[in-house]
Amino acid sequence: MIAEKIEFLIGEKAREVVQNFPETFAQFVRNEVRAVYEGIEEGGQNVIENDIETGLLDMKKMSAEGDLAVATEGGKPVAMIGLQIGGRLEDGRKVYSVHLAYTDPKFRGKEIYSQLRSFLLEKWMRNTEILYWKAVPKVQQW
Repeated sequence: MIAEKIEFLIGEKAREVVQNFPETFAQFVRNEVRAVYEGIEEGGQNVIENDIETGLLDMKKMSAEGDLAVATEGGKPVAMIGLQIGGRLEDGRKVYSVHLAYTDPKFRGKEIYSQLRSFLLEKWMRNTEILYWKAVPKVQQW
């Protein structure tokens, strides 16, 4: 279980944290991209740098347009997840995608990612009829 001082924020409060700590979230992106490529030699540094750049752009776009949840400890962000509607199924159910899932490496293994995702999904299910979700393959779940 995570510490009591971890706070989950959504919506405008989450966006404020992202805007107030842009370098922290940029470091999250760098850490996640490197973790995905850890042990993979083909592709080289250019692929990693391109994915970091793409991740930073995704983060900015999601903080402006998507639905974010941010976990903070003592006001400092330790994790972020962003979801976005990705279309509808034939029966009308909405499909959403995980576009961002970053966490501070020292908080890995403490269930923050899954709790943050559940927190955001619960909020979404109260406000919209979302019955199905898919993860973007690049997102690393731990």
